[in-house]
Amino acid sequence: METSEITPESRVILYFEQPGSTASRGHDGVIDLVNRAAIQQVNLEVLFSSKEAVFARAQELPEDFSPAVTASLVYPLFSESWRVPVRISPITDLGPKAYALHPLEEWEYLNRRAFVRVRFDARVTLVPQPEKTRLGIACQAVDLSNSGVGIQLPEDFGIELSDTVLLILHLDDGDLEVMVEIASRRGSIVGAQFSRLSADAEKRIGKAVFQAQIARKRLLVDDD
Repeated sequence: METSEITPESRVILYFEQPGSTASRGHDGVIDLVNRAAIQQVNLEVLFSSKEAVFARAQELPEDFSPAVTASLVYPLFSESWRVPVRISPITDLGPKAYALHPLEEWEYLNRRAFVRVRFDARVTLVPQPEKTRLGIACQAVDLSNSGVGIQLPEDFGIELSDTVLLILHLDDGDLEVMVEIASRRGSIVGAQFSRLSADAEKRIGKAVFQAQIARKRLLVDDD
C-alpha cells in the first residue's frame, strides 16, 4: 500500500490515541483499534495525495481537536483497510479544516474490526430482497460502525447468514437506504455489513457514528 494510491474523494478516518498507548493486536496479528486505544475519530474527504502525504478536509471537528495529537490514519476499502500513524499539519491554502497527513511508518493491513463500533439507539427498517415479496420490517439498531450495524430482530423474523437486504436507517438528518449483508447472528441480534456505499452514504454514516460517540461521552460526564 502506497500513500499515492489513495484517490481523491475517498474517505479516510483519523483515530486519536491516548499518549503512549498503542493499538492492541488480535490473535492474527492485525491491529484492533476497538479496545479503547482510539478514543475519538474524525472523518475526512481526500482532496489529493502524493508519495509524502494525504491532503484531506475534515467533515466535522471536535471542540478539543489539536493537530499536535498522536493519530492513526485508516483508509477503509470495501474488502480491506489500511492503517498508518501520521503527523498532522494544517493547510490553510486549501481552506478551513484542511490538513496534510504525513505517514510516519509503512502502511499496515487491518481487518474490518478496525472500525470503532458505538452504541446506537435508532429505528431501522429491513426490506428482504426481492422487495416485492415482503413488506419492510421495523427493527431496532443497537450499535453502529463505519462498516456495519447491529440490529435487534423481532422473534419471528426469519433471516439467514449471507442474505442481502435493503436497510433503511432513520437518521436525525433523514432516512438513508443502503444494501447490507447479514454477516453474523447471535440470538435475536444480527450483524449487518454494509455493501459498497456511495460517498454521501459514507459521510452520513460517519457523521452518525461521530455524533453517537460525542453523545456517549456527554452521558458519561453527566453520570459522574
